[in-house]
Amino acid sequence: MLDYRYGTVSYPVYSMVYNSEGTDEELAFFIHYFFVNNGKMKIYTIYNGGSQMADKQYLQELKDYFSDVPFWKHTGCVIESVEAGTSLLSLTVAPEHMNGNMTLHGGVYATLLDNAMGLAARSEGDMKQATTNMNIHYLAAVGEGKVYARGRIVHRTKRTITTEARVETEDGTLLAVATGSFRVLK
Repeated sequence: MLDYRYGTVSYPVYSMVYNSEGTDEELAFFIHYFFVNNGKMKIYTIYNGGSQMADKQYLQELKDYFSDVPFWKHTGCVIESVEAGTSLLSLTVAPEHMNGNMTLHGGVYATLLDNAMGLAARSEGDMKQATTNMNIHYLAAVGEGKVYARGRIVHRTKRTITTEARVETEDGTLLAVATGSFRVLK
């Protein structure tokens, strides 16, 4: 179990579904996480279909799971939508997000970009991943309002997913862009 400020999360528990004809062909597997907060347990079961297209149930479970991640809650990051290969996040800029110049801190941009790219990368069924590289270009500053991070997959191989993301204001002003690579862990 991993203890977090907002509760305790179990290590992942895996279950497999094999071909009913008795072969070793793996059809799908599921990852189960148990989250305990204030004595209440939530169970998240996430479908991992490998190279299969993401289905609506998996995308909803992915959205539900990451909406409860303590760091995402702490920053105020909101998942607006997640579709196969893409994601859209939002953040209402608050005083605790500011740097010394009273503009949105670069670390908040980095968090939004990493979250948007990571969620997009996971949207096609490979839940267990790690960021291996991220390159950010900061283009403009903002001091108030709501910002949006849009992530998408640009290329994938069996073990690596390359993504890009951008942070924009509500009126479409481009604030930051990033590329990132994610290693699929099997």
